[in-house]
Amino acid sequence: LIYRTYNTRAKSIINRTKTDVQRRVPVHPTLAIILTRWKEIGWSATFRRDPGPDDLLVPSKRGRARAAQKMNEAFKEDCERLGIRVRNQHATRHTFITLGLQHNKGAEESIKALTHRKKGRDAFDKYDHVVRWDEWCEAVARIPVRLKLAGVPVIGLRSSA
Repeated sequence: LIYRTYNTRAKSIINRTKTDVQRRVPVHPTLAIILTRWKEIGWSATFRRDPGPDDLLVPSKRGRARAAQKMNEAFKEDCERLGIRVRNQHATRHTFITLGLQHNKGAEESIKALTHRKKGRDAFDKYDHVVRWDEWCEAVARIPVRLKLAGVPVIGLRSSA
């Protein structure tokens, strides 16, 4: 559930989103595994305490919000480190849409709804997410992802290799 944001200029958490609209976003099963391991093992090992409800999901080494201007640079470094094509972080939406459409025939509306906010939303639009939630989750889960730890495949979801 996306319900609040971080203001990089004011360096504070804002208890609302830019558009004042809360929205649910499916988490890919592989990302769920990564986030669970991070919360159970990585976060505590990095910060020497368990994460609390007000802690950022992946803070900087000092426990603060990551500087927005540094994130694109870090993303490119990560791409190089992983041996994948170096692009900017905004290209990830393009990649998600491409993979989502390739592996979800007929799910264009779900992929579009996940990546682009409807213009001219009204009160009626707030009720349509209940009908589509299962479709959205399925569309995200069908994107093939292979997770490797220390060079050993841990999980393969419809591998495209």
